Amino acid sequence: MEETKATGNRVNLKYKDRLFKLIFQRKEDMLQLYNAVNGTDYQNPDEIEFNTLDDAIYMGMKNDVSYLMQDVMNLYEHQSTFSPNLPLRGLLYFSDLYRKIIEGNHDIYSSKRIPLEYPQFLVFYNGTQQEPEQQIMFLSDAYPERYDKKKAALECKAVVLNINLGYNKNIMNRCRKLKEYATFIACIRKYQNEEKDIRTAIDLAVEECIEMNCNGSSFQKRLLRNLCH
Repeated sequence: MEETKATGNRVNLKYKDRLFKLIFQRKEDMLQLYNAVNGTDYQNPDEIEFNTLDDAIYMGMKNDVSYLMQDVMNLYEHQSTFSPNLPLRGLLYFSDLYRKIIEGNHDIYSSKRIPLEYPQFLVFYNGTQQEPEQQIMFLSDAYPERYDKKKAALECKAVVLNINLGYNKNIMNRCRKLKEYATFIACIRKYQNEEKDIRTAIDLAVEECIEMNCNGSSFQKRLLRNLCH
């Protein structure tokens, strides 16, 4: 595992995941990210309706961010470790999200078709394992080879975006917060390679990013409050 050594104040070893969710907790910032990855230009952040699950049913899994944007169900995951099981996790998350929406609002046994929001599953990857800028993973990849996957009753697609600094520049240029996040993580890795101490690496990265005007002083305050415990 990367970035796990800490001294002095304890550091939340899932700081990258927590910081990602912290940065995109405001509708305005999430709308900017939505526009960046979809090539759209929506202007009203109130169209976003967060519906992130506190605790999914299966194995106590939690998803990072999910929200409705008009008629699109968006599921976003942040990953520092690449996993071939992302489509399976997406399927389970979507099942719980749709169940949450349907329960109490629709009769699944009704003679009328229940309208469903269009599902979109994006994974934002920033681990150290070398991965392409973008890749698409399918649930059907896990099915036995002897079967026709196109005829399978279930499918789930995960679009994996590499958000390490230097990748997906078009998306980064359209979403300032995402680029700042990628820059900050790159700074931590640079200093950790030099210092071998995650606490020191984070402190130095915070100072450098503030000097670069990545997020200003508010970035430092929110970061330290959420990375330490």
